[in-house]
Amino acid sequence: MHPKQPIRRRPSSSERRLGVAALLLVGLLALSAPALGKSYTLPNADVTLTVSPDGSVEVTERLTYSFDGSFSGAFREIPLRRGESIDSVSVSENGVAYQPGGCTDLGCTSPEGTFGVRDLGGRVRIVWHYRAQDEDRTFVVSYRVSGLTKIYDDVVDLNWKVWGDEWQVPLERLTARVVLPGPADPGEVLIWGHPAEVDGSTDLGADGASPELEATSIPPGQWVEMRVVFPRQLLTSDSGGIRIEGDGLDLILEEEARFAAQDEAAAARRRTLALLLPIASVVPGGLAALAVYLRYGREPRVRFDRPYVQEP
Repeated sequence: MHPKQPIRRRPSSSERRLGVAALLLVGLLALSAPALGKSYTLPNADVTLTVSPDGSVEVTERLTYSFDGSFSGAFREIPLRRGESIDSVSVSENGVAYQPGGCTDLGCTSPEGTFGVRDLGGRVRIVWHYRAQDEDRTFVVSYRVSGLTKIYDDVVDLNWKVWGDEWQVPLERLTARVVLPGPADPGEVLIWGHPAEVDGSTDLGADGASPELEATSIPPGQWVEMRVVFPRQLLTSDSGGIRIEGDGLDLILEEEARFAAQDEAAAARRRTLALLLPIASVVPGGLAALAVYLRYGREPRVRFDRPYVQEP
């Protein structure tokens, strides 16, 4: 006896057409799937703060994007503290300047090579438009910040977030530097980097007066701050900063010492927590094993009140 074979009905012509259409649809979806999914990373960012003789600061950001997919626009939202303002915004790429007039709504469309600026109250949005497809692109965003430097009688305090917490993707490497408005002697320039939990370092260069910062593996939503103090006499006026009467160096040193103590206390808490977590995970298991042993692991107690055992 031969095994039974299933009875197969011959498809009609309409069914064959539907099958071909379904195969074509599946093929088109497979081809378009990579185009629909897109992402980008930030391999590198380089920030230069150039202090003008009046205390204002020219900020130049070189932002390198690695695009996977098709992109047509990017934006920066720069938060401002009380007394700070931004002007002289420009965007360029490979030495070619983008033209103003681009739209500033997120997701809007403007011609390639344009940018726009909008004051959002407490922050400034810069939007630039381009065309990119599976490639690396480096954009240069520049602007001037007034009211950033605090100008005391003895020193100038420059404190700026060279990387903000508004980014939604990690940054592999950040470099930043401050260009002073004039020469300074070693020991006259001080630098700090915040926060302590970011993997990075600060340096004053070979001449002791060229502040630089480097940080790596910055997670999304993490800011990085650079603080530089230099002599007041390097400025010719205070019109571009905030004038504060009196000396400020001792106040700044006390504040940084307090920040360092807070960071050390937080690091000590993290170390203690790292030591206690393994213990906390072991103790409950040990207590449970002890309870099981006390309940089931020992020989049971037998009551025996006779002087000897009788033979069977």
